[in-house]
Amino acid sequence: VIGLPATVQIDAENAEATLRAGLEALLPQAGALLGPLTTLLSAAFDRGAIAIEAGGSREDYEQGIAVLLDGLADHLRR
Repeated sequence: VIGLPATVQIDAENAEATLRAGLEALLPQAGALLGPLTTLLSAAFDRGAIAIEAGGSREDYEQGIAVLLDGLADHLRR
């Protein structure tokens, strides 16, 4: 079992870096919020994956993430 610091480092080097690059392309106006948004969305993806593994509807979680990202993009455009 690895600890939280190692988990954060592994995630930051892989999935989180990819997520950050995607968010930067989708939300160029995020500025200083890019880091916190990346961390928060990464956690949301993790929780969604856990819920799906426990029997939740993948389609529902995919729609939820789409709504979340659309809402962020709309908010940052204002």
